[in-house]
Amino acid sequence: MYANVNARARFWRRRSASLLIASCIALPSRQVAIAEAAPTCRSSDSTSAHLEAVLKRIVSSTDAASVSLRAALQLPQMSQSDVSLVTQSQTCGKAAVGLDGAQGSANPNRIMYVFKLGNTRYGVFEVVARTPAAGIDNTGDPIWYFTSKWAFLSSGMP
Repeated sequence: MYANVNARARFWRRRSASLLIASCIALPSRQVAIAEAAPTCRSSDSTSAHLEAVLKRIVSSTDAASVSLRAALQLPQMSQSDVSLVTQSQTCGKAAVGLDGAQGSANPNRIMYVFKLGNTRYGVFEVVARTPAAGIDNTGDPIWYFTSKWAFLSSGMP
């Protein structure tokens, strides 16, 4: 089992390094400058609207599947109005630190959608560019869930 885990870790380290090098070569200078900035919270757009709708359905639905999913993700039931997109830089910085801890790697250039879920939870969706030529494709990437003190709770597919 450990050999498989170590092989995966080596694969992702090599892939990350290759993507970093490729992005520095392939991206226009304006995009490289953005990538060198501090963690960024994305503002409202079609992706945030989709994620917000998914989160609202998860936290407010009373059907058995939603109740089970909430339990697995350690999310309380709440009203749809308790879900909101967050763009404040202070909260974004805390979300980045939370993701660093949950993922086990520091990344000062994270680009995320951060959602406040009531008074006790946050949901964070990280935007990951798969390849510079292909642009952003986050199919299959999880939403990471945290307490209001940014302790990692769980992650799951949107």
